[in-house]
Amino acid sequence: MEDEGNGWVNKNPPKKRTSAIVSVVGEMNDQGKTRVQVTAVHAGPAPQVHLSERAPVTNADPKLTELAFDTEAMRLHFLVIDPSGQFETGEPKTWENKIRIVCSNEQIKDGKRTVELRALPRGSIRYTLDGSEPRDGKEYLGPVNIGTDEARLLVFADADGIEAKQTLTFPKLGGGDDTDGADTVDQTKPCAIVKRLDWGGRAEAWKAIEAAKANKAALLSVRLTLGDGDRSATVSFGSDLKTTPEAIEAALAAVQTILPPDATLALSARRVEFSNGHELKVFAAALGLALKRNEVSQT
Repeated sequence: MEDEGNGWVNKNPPKKRTSAIVSVVGEMNDQGKTRVQVTAVHAGPAPQVHLSERAPVTNADPKLTELAFDTEAMRLHFLVIDPSGQFETGEPKTWENKIRIVCSNEQIKDGKRTVELRALPRGSIRYTLDGSEPRDGKEYLGPVNIGTDEARLLVFADADGIEAKQTLTFPKLGGGDDTDGADTVDQTKPCAIVKRLDWGGRAEAWKAIEAAKANKAALLSVRLTLGDGDRSATVSFGSDLKTTPEAIEAALAAVQTILPPDATLALSARRVEFSNGHELKVFAAALGLALKRNEVSQT
């Protein structure tokens, strides 16, 4: 029998099937590796999880020995089996990776300004400099000459049907090579900080949260760590979740109930979005952020 929670009891409930929950618990690093955590659901006391980078995954594929691991795969397929026979084998679970576009190594030589592009963990890249759709743009084969005037570089990357887009803005040369990226954005248009930001220590983390609240920012790929060693807790928000500062506060409040009030606190985010350039500039100034031009994106 099964209590359905609405006053009814189902005397012949359907047999539950195995499944998997796949979570990103570590952001993609500069080598293109992402840490994922697999949780077997309805799989008995000793579940078996089979893994394959190609579909279909079967019980002939390798079994996971560690349920948290680093991967560069674009897709992973999981099949969960309950050896005890208590639960029937459910449908495979497919996890899709993200593509991270990286712009780096801006150089100025002989009156030319160039930048390099990478797609992590991999992917082909196309780009445009005239504002047109980058999907139909020029294939990236090496450093891009973006000129000495103000430039807007639209980038498209894809691998195995997974796609990513990014817009990068560069100011006109002449203001010095150390121009703060926060000074290059249009004060009225949506924009984002597209570099990983880390705040270690309670004072720094809470200052960042307050600055994000004051400027109505949304944070992506957020990771909170409270405490140390075995007396610690980590909360992660996926890269598709635009996490508000209020949501971060709520998560902290919940976790802090089981930890000492002076537990260490660290906060990180891969991307911070703003409704306009003015709010980005105020946020950066409040936290003393020195942003490079390729660390700020504006659509």
